[in-house]
Amino acid sequence: MFAQLFIGYVIYHNVPADGKELGNILVEQIQNATTEKTTSDDAFIHKFQRDNKCCGFDSFLEWQSTLGYIPGSCCNQPVKEPCYVLFAIKQPCKEILKKKIDNGLRILLIICIGIFTLTYNLRCIASTSIMKQTEADRHSLIIKDHFFDQEEKNKETFLNVVDFFSKKNYKTGHVEFIYAALKRMKEFGVDEDLEVYKKLIDVMPKGKMVTSNSLLNVTMYYPKHQFCIVELLMQMEEKRVMPDKEIQELLIRIFGRQATPTVRLLRMMYWLPKLKYASPWPPPEPRPKNAVEVAKLGVKRMCSMDLETEINLFNTVDDELSTEYTWIVNGQSPMQRKLLEYHPENLPIYVEGGFKMYLGRKDTLTYFILRADPPKNRRRKKFNDPDVIKNLKIPFFDPPTPEDLIPDFSVHEQRDGIIYAVGVTGTSSKNSLLSWIRFLEKNGNSKLKKISIVFKDTSPLGKVQCDNLIISGEEN
Repeated sequence: MFAQLFIGYVIYHNVPADGKELGNILVEQIQNATTEKTTSDDAFIHKFQRDNKCCGFDSFLEWQSTLGYIPGSCCNQPVKEPCYVLFAIKQPCKEILKKKIDNGLRILLIICIGIFTLTYNLRCIASTSIMKQTEADRHSLIIKDHFFDQEEKNKETFLNVVDFFSKKNYKTGHVEFIYAALKRMKEFGVDEDLEVYKKLIDVMPKGKMVTSNSLLNVTMYYPKHQFCIVELLMQMEEKRVMPDKEIQELLIRIFGRQATPTVRLLRMMYWLPKLKYASPWPPPEPRPKNAVEVAKLGVKRMCSMDLETEINLFNTVDDELSTEYTWIVNGQSPMQRKLLEYHPENLPIYVEGGFKMYLGRKDTLTYFILRADPPKNRRRKKFNDPDVIKNLKIPFFDPPTPEDLIPDFSVHEQRDGIIYAVGVTGTSSKNSLLSWIRFLEKNGNSKLKKISIVFKDTSPLGKVQCDNLIISGEEN
């Protein structure tokens, strides 16, 4: 009934104020109605007129123009058809129909507000009961935590503990066991392992927590278990563990398709791949653990604007003047060597750093740059947006201007300086940076012997970590 009233309300309010379109619908029904017993729609119209003491939509004359007479449902007195105009009800059904639709919609709105308030309160009660953990629950969690007191802490031992608990077929304690496992995963080094998360979800009993109607979905059926799996999914999201189809099937078997954990998992499966591959330099999987490989990856990422950049690995063992033994990763392109050859000998070059670079959530890199001040007399071209039509030039009709003869700046010539090289050392010490400069001299940058090099602890690019150190080109 409420659905019919709602549809009627929508139809009524989608037409002009005089209700002509709704009137046309009723008039069409009147045209199709010939007797009171032909169809259910016709019987409904006659019954509506008889019960509400009205006739037609805008006027009782609508029946006269369609049937040629006024039906008995429009008479003030119980007479057979036709009804004389003298005894016909003159009040149209338009206002009565609108009033009934409005009253029905108000009742429907009150019921919806009541259902929403009820479900919201039930959810609040369920979440409050979960957050208030009793002493018995804490004691149970401590008992389950003893399962993970193992001498060897690795993936195999962790999975053996989970399998042992699953094979015992405990009727209770699943939530406490999963919470204890989540707390101890980092100790075993499995906090980023998808297989382990699948095993933990599989601990939950199957079937009995599946909801059978929508009311159970909105009121959190088995809230303690659902909150537990939601926290597990939140930890997966925090550790950047990508869920797969198998986890979705497990949650459907445990909670059903409309449960909160299943809905959260579907959102994760939609958004996490988009966020993971949003960066043009996604970190490799598995993540390299060797510091040299991490340094190569970072330098390659920073120098990716110039495809001719060469990544070189030096060892301070090959430097006779070095006082420590470490590695150095250098990034430099032929264009940067060419720019260094044109650098004036009376102007110094700066070694600035270290700057922090993040290659993920865990891997950080400290890098240094070899930089010179920008030339003062050289001016840049005025930027003309190529997408603006008025900036287009026809070579045959537009002669070149002095602006066109200015050579373009390379990607290494920025407004705050010229970048000649990027380097990462194993110790980030002054001695390793001196070795880096000496290796650059041997690697096609012989002009560095004639230029003074200044080690700075300030930079226009950001905060750095080294103290001031000036090296004369002749001494070097």
